[in-house]
Amino acid sequence: MGTGSFIGSSGRTKEEIQQAEEELCIRFAAEYHEYLERIGLASVEEHELTGLTKDIRLDVVAVTKEYRALYGPDTVSWYRSYEAEIR
Repeated sequence: MGTGSFIGSSGRTKEEIQQAEEELCIRFAAEYHEYLERIGLASVEEHELTGLTKDIRLDVVAVTKEYRALYGPDTVSWYRSYEAEIR
């Protein structure tokens, strides 16, 4: 994987991350929390990782809410960190 294959954004504040966790009623894994603080949103080669963004297609809160609506109450403790493949 070359350096040209990575696209990232700026990190998010602890307050923004906490607000997202509260809206989803969950706690993000420590690694995902660190990713949000340091990078916020990323694309690596053809893979996109959700983050905190105004783009609802890649926003972890919007994507998780959509996923929960589709797959029901058993998914309430989940969040989507990986969303799509770019082709």
